[in-house]
Amino acid sequence: VSTRKLKRDILREKLDKSHQITVINAVKVFETVATLTQGGPAKASEVLLWTIYQEGFVFLHIGTASAMAVVFIVVLLTLLLIQTRILERQVHYS
Repeated sequence: VSTRKLKRDILREKLDKSHQITVINAVKVFETVATLTQGGPAKASEVLLWTIYQEGFVFLHIGTASAMAVVFIVVLLTLLLIQTRILERQVHYS
């Protein structure tokens, strides 16, 4: 195994984890929307988590908000699992 290939594999693994953390942090903008714009004019800055919050606590549609949250988590975990599976195939230590 060449040094270049080893460095590339190690770097790829670190970048993969960094990308996963970035994706998770990208959906955590609830606080920003809640404190700064509350959805903005004409829902311009509204995000899914803000919509879930409004459905559950403002409009008191608890069942709808719960269903939206479960679907959101399932989709997010599925995307991260697919990303992990695809990127794991590219890193081989032998």
